Amino acid sequence: MARLLKEGALAGGSHPEKIKIIYDEVKALHYALSQEGLGDVIIFYESWPSVHREIALFSAIGAAAPREVAAKSEAK
Repeated sequence: MARLLKEGALAGGSHPEKIKIIYDEVKALHYALSQEGLGDVIIFYESWPSVHREIALFSAIGAAAPREVAAKSEAK
């Protein structure tokens, strides 16, 4: 599925260096929220509870903290 999405993005004019595939949905969410000026982000997930829990955590700690949370997550 990731390959097909990448092919579609490339066919639509996206630059290859701007496409990042992260298979773990929670890590993908952390990455996306930790980037400044990232632009458009598409995240496909299998486990809504995992993604929802992370979104709720980001909402609870405020908009400035995702980079800190992502760093803590990577340290685990």
